[in-house]
Parts: sequence; structure tokens; C-alpha cells
Amino acid sequence: MSEVELTEQLDQAIEAMLSNSQASPAPVDQQVAELLSLAAELRDLPSAEFKNRLQNELGREIAMSATAESIRSEEQSARSKTGGGVRTVTPYVVVSDVHREIAFIKEVFGAEGRLYGLGSQGGFHSEYRIGDSMLMIGGGGKGSKWKGTPVPVVLHAYVPDVDGVYQRAMQAGAISLMPPMDMEYGERGAGIEDTGGNHWYLATATGPNYIPEGVPNLMAYFHPVGAPKMIEFLKQAFGAEEVAVHRSPDGIVQHAKVRLGDSIVEMGEAHGPWQPKPMHFMMQVDDCDVTYARAMTTEGAISVGAPANQPYGGRSGTIQDPFGNTWYLSSQTKKKEDETAPSRRTTMATSKLFRVALQVADLAQASAFYAKLLDDPGIPIARGSRHYFNCGPVILALVDVAKGAGEKPQPTPDYIYFAVNNLEEVFARAKALDCLASDRYHDQNAGEILKRPWGEVSFYCEDPWGNGLCFVDEKTLFTGK
Repeated sequence: MSEVELTEQLDQAIEAMLSNSQASPAPVDQQVAELLSLAAELRDLPSAEFKNRLQNELGREIAMSATAESIRSEEQSARSKTGGGVRTVTPYVVVSDVHREIAFIKEVFGAEGRLYGLGSQGGFHSEYRIGDSMLMIGGGGKGSKWKGTPVPVVLHAYVPDVDGVYQRAMQAGAISLMPPMDMEYGERGAGIEDTGGNHWYLATATGPNYIPEGVPNLMAYFHPVGAPKMIEFLKQAFGAEEVAVHRSPDGIVQHAKVRLGDSIVEMGEAHGPWQPKPMHFMMQVDDCDVTYARAMTTEGAISVGAPANQPYGGRSGTIQDPFGNTWYLSSQTKKKEDETAPSRRTTMATSKLFRVALQVADLAQASAFYAKLLDDPGIPIARGSRHYFNCGPVILALVDVAKGAGEKPQPTPDYIYFAVNNLEEVFARAKALDCLASDRYHDQNAGEILKRPWGEVSFYCEDPWGNGLCFVDEKTLFTGK
């Protein structure tokens, strides 16, 4: 029998078997009979029990898949509301070894995130979530040529078990700032310095939740010299709102919470070992240009970089506040560059004076002298024997060359000129410091408030190290125009 005939006979036999399982099979060729016997064994498979079990399992898988999809949808929705942990204000930690810092926060806090590789300055950039808050970490480490200066931060972190986190931090190489203890305000707290020099104030709140209601689990903590002035700056520059301010009987701000968008920052007046530590922040805003312009009208703000479209998307500008903190203002929308405006290359080529250094021999004495004269405590700089005073867009830097370099201070060869709107008050402070100039200048008494031949109303004085200073009524400035 041919192969075609055998195939047709097999097809007919199988069709007859399937249509009537009880009928006796018709006579067929022996080869077809063997195959038909095998088909009869397979006819009843799968069994009814198997079919029912398969149907039930498939039903459970469908239900589980729907539940998982629902959970993913809820998680994505939550992340979209918080930006995956990115809030209005995100601390930006700059460390010498990014890999070591990441290892520390993963081991101690269970942080999750990723390292994005090297940036334009040769340093790493990474973003890690601790709880529901984001922390950006940049700097050097193995595989990087970054040679910048670390900028550590101070953070207040709420954790489920402060004792356990403290112990893990100690085992990971941290330095203890304060062992775990019960606080009078209803929390259990501790303090550590991590391997990158960052300070962490750890806390577990008592009550139904380890995080107090209304605050995130991670907040920046400032120790400014002049906390009221810093609060006022944040309010004027960024529209911040006071949440709580606790003062001592003599008016010192011991603790304050300030809201910036959906973020909270905290602060307490610098004292003892808790001294200023200028930090960097990424600040998400609706309109970078509007926020930048508002900040720059606030007293003490210094422009680090005007708003510009960025190659990675969005638009950003940078300012420094009077306390040395740097704020990177970022919005998601690019703006069309004004074709009539000067090119960015021309703008960047324009030099801007931003710091003037005066040599002194005793930084503590010099800081106290200028704090009284300028009515501003200034900002002590931890790295180096320096103390900064923000004078509008220009920093007056006191440099203790005797301590730092072992040299004798060299006074500036000419006067440093200050424009003020309260000349009489400054004159009174200079007189109280007994620093008014005693010589004559352009045949006039330099140490008196007089109208000078070029039209300015001013007086001259001299600091204890021979640096000449001149204060001018800002309404009478001569600018050569």
C-alpha cells in the first residue's frame, strides 16, 4: 500500500474513533493499526481531573497577575507624586569616595538606588533612596579623576530602630557623636559621623509611627550663625514657611522647622561643637528663572550661575545664600534662548568680582572686629584659616596668614570701598571700635563724614592690621558714568 493510501486510511480511522468511541474499529493495515492503538491511548488525555486543576491554577495566576499589576500601578502612582523620593529640596552630598559612601548607606539604612557614572567634571553622580526620601551623592573614588573638595552634609533621619541603626553605623566605621538616649521631647535619638564626614542625627519617635506626622523621614539640618536671618532669607528667596520655631528665654533659636515646597529643613543656632557646615542642595521649582530672580533680590544672595538650558534637559541656575549654602535651582521646562541676547560664550567670558581677601594675624580677633563693624557675624570657613562676610555680590574674606602660612599680614595697598544705606550707623560703630582714620585725604579729614571732591559722602577707617576701609553713602556713589 502506498504512503498516501496509508495516510488516508489512518485519517479516516482516527476520525471514526473520535466520532464514536464505542464503535469497533474497521479492518485496517497492520501499520495503521499500531498507530491507531497509540491514538486510542492518547484520546482521553488530558484527564478531567487535570483539566480542572489546570483551570484553577490558571485562574489563580490571572488573579495574582491582576493583583501584581494593581500593586505596580499604585507604586508608580505614589512614585509619580513624590518623584521617586525626589522632593522640592534634595541634599547633594559631595565625598572623596562615592563607592564607600554608597556602601555605608546601603549597609546602615538599606538605601536603594544607582550610580550613573562619570560627569563632565570627572566625578561620579548617584541617586539613592532612604525610605521615601532621595539623597544625591557625587564626588570621586576608584575610576574617577575628580579632585574637588568634599562638601559633607548634616541630616536628620527618622528610622524604625535608632539603636539598631546606630550599631550598624558603628560596625560600618562611623564615629559616634552621641550614643542612643531618650530625649525629653518624646524621641529616642543618637548622632554619628559617617565615613565621608557627613553628620547624621538619628531618631525614632515614640507613638504609632517612628516618623512624626507631617515631616519626611530625611531632612537637612543647619547650624547657622544667625538662625533668624537664615529663616528670613529662605522666606524671602524661596517663599519658605515657618512650621515651628523654638527659642530659649534669651531669644536664641534652639530648633526650627521650615517648609520649602513639599520638603522640611531644620536648624538650630550654632553653638559648641555644632558649628556651620555649608551644604549643597538640588531644588526642584516650577520656573527656574522666576525663582532665581526672586532669590537674587534677597539680601546676601550671590549668583553662582544664571539660569540656562541644560544638555540633559530642563533648565537650571545656581545661587549661594549668605550662609555659604549652594542651591541648584532646577525646572523641567527649557526656554527658548533670546536670539538678540549676547551669546553664552560672551557672557561667560565676562569676569565678575566675587571675593576680596584681607590678610589678618588673629582670625578670632579679626572676625569679632568685622562682625561689630559690619553688624554681621559672617561665616567661619572650616577648611582653612578664613572667615567670610557677604557684602552684596562680593565676599570679604579674612585670611589669617600668620596661622595658616606663618607669615606677617600685608595690608591692602589701597582702600576697600563699601556702599551702605546707613552711613551714620556704620560711622558710630567704627567710632566705638576706635578705628576711624586720623590722617587727611584730599586735604580733608578722612575720619569724618564729609562730601568728597568727586561727590561721594563717606568716611575712612582702618582695621588693626592696617587694611584701609571706606564707607560711602550708596546714594552718592561715583562710578565713572
